[in-house]
Amino acid sequence: MAFDKARLEKIWGGGGVAGISGYHYVTDGSDTVATVEESGYMNNADDDLNLRVGDRIQITVPGTQTDISNELKQIVDIGEVVVMSVSTAGVVDCSADTNATTLTYT
Repeated sequence: MAFDKARLEKIWGGGGVAGISGYHYVTDGSDTVATVEESGYMNNADDDLNLRVGDRIQITVPGTQTDISNELKQIVDIGEVVVMSVSTAGVVDCSADTNATTLTYT
């Protein structure tokens, strides 16, 4: 699946000297954390974004579980990446997942 700007929300920052911001991105469930961290998944030019080096992006991958008694069971994976570079063409390159967390429910 492709990046969906409507699923990206700025949750903090943007001010100060560094201007670093934090974002939360919820995939459509078919994109994994590894997919989101790939270079070019997000693009400042194509996606009309303003991501900057140092910005942090929390990623949530929702699941398709049928057990709705616990909504937390609807989250399959979480991750966090840091924007490492943005090319002049707008291609955003992110770090590897800094959380490296996979959720397992019992």
